[in-house]
Amino acid sequence: MSHIKGLIINEPWISLVLNGQKIWEMRKTQTSIRGPIALIRKGSGLIVGVVDIVDCLPTLDESEYARHENNHHIPPSRQLRARLDGWSVPWVFTNVRQLLQPVPYRHPNGAVIWVNLQPAIADTISRQLGANAPSDWQEGPEAAQTPLCQPMDTAFQSMRREEPKTTVISHPKPEPKTSPPPHASRPPERPSTTIFVFRPELAQAYGRPHRDGGFVVSAGSTAMRHGSPAVKRDLAERDSLVRNGILVPDSNPALFRFSRNHVFRSSSCAAGVIRDGNASGPSLWKDERTGKTLKDYEAA
Repeated sequence: MSHIKGLIINEPWISLVLNGQKIWEMRKTQTSIRGPIALIRKGSGLIVGVVDIVDCLPTLDESEYARHENNHHIPPSRQLRARLDGWSVPWVFTNVRQLLQPVPYRHPNGAVIWVNLQPAIADTISRQLGANAPSDWQEGPEAAQTPLCQPMDTAFQSMRREEPKTTVISHPKPEPKTSPPPHASRPPERPSTTIFVFRPELAQAYGRPHRDGGFVVSAGSTAMRHGSPAVKRDLAERDSLVRNGILVPDSNPALFRFSRNHVFRSSSCAAGVIRDGNASGPSLWKDERTGKTLKDYEAA
């Protein structure tokens, strides 16, 4: 086996991919890559999952961008800027597999989209995934600029007028969005499917309520090494995470980094560990798309 390929994706998008919510990864160019690839959380030095690329669709226009928000999860407030910057080509994902233990790798200088990973990385990932491991890893660098997606023929034109077929998508197809009638209330979004961010000083952490209770912080999130000098109610929890290798030194000496996902007993405990000081989680964790706090969602 030659080098396998890893795709670099930033937050909050990679967490949405790992959760199975985001099945279209919006890119500036088309791709001929198909099959399983590794998923790399940007800036973390970690491989956090595996996904299959099954298709590459033609560039979306304004109306299509809005209509397919359930697939790409770029909020309306950011769609115009995304299109102007060229992020209009959907790479279609399916069969996402999140790694319980993210796998570290050495990031090459200058890599901003793809990373060619050593075969030993594939072995490590495959051992962790077991029966769900890919049997046909995508290998080698992407081919030079060749026709990457077929020109839009009659079938594609039909596809662009209709909702995408679900036969190639492993996740359930969301119901298409419709405008509510006047004065009708929209059902609140469940906080367990929303990605929240907390940014105390230099740190940046992403998390969400855990389905079994508590609050899960994503691998690759960072936490302050030295925060408030006051009494810290979550100090014992923080020390335990350092001893057990969950909080590890970051490349920035002022920060720790989460080496894997971790479920805290509450959002306040998570925020306190990340800030290194007492914190009220429901008021501090915010939906980056809307600015609403976790408290707002819980009250809805």
